[in-house]
Amino acid sequence: MIGIMFAAALSASDIEFCNSLERLALAASGAYQRGVSVTELYQLAGGEVVYQGVISEATSGPIFSTPEMQNKASRDVSAKVAKYCISEMKK
Repeated sequence: MIGIMFAAALSASDIEFCNSLERLALAASGAYQRGVSVTELYQLAGGEVVYQGVISEATSGPIFSTPEMQNKASRDVSAKVAKYCISEMKK
């Protein structure tokens, strides 16, 4: 019940912002797992510090050889980014 109360405290725009970072993390991590270079991903982030942070997180782990492990790594990174974003929005 407490978790529901905290979730309700976030605004719709906060949730959408975290959702957009989660999607970016999933896409960036997936691209990294498929061999897109780190510098190419940073170029996509431009000068946006928040996006660069997401790219940094998405490219911080190992590159896996199987699609299953690549997908798991990407999902794990995106969930981590989303949880961090939500925790920061609650402050």
